[in-house]
Amino acid sequence: MASVEDVDTAVAAGPGLRWAAMGPTTLFHLGAGEGGLASFCARYAARSTNWLSSVMR
Repeated sequence: MASVEDVDTAVAAGPGLRWAAMGPTTLFHLGAGEGGLASFCARYAARSTNWLSSVMR
């Protein structure tokens, strides 16, 4: 089991050069604006679920 911080650190320090400054979860949190990651998830959860459902068929 890894925490969100552990995953961000692993990605930032690992093979993902575009994540070199910080991990993806931190970037999503910062880029989401007011409300942070919770706002990001609320905004895009339905689209992601619909997209995944169509891809997994």
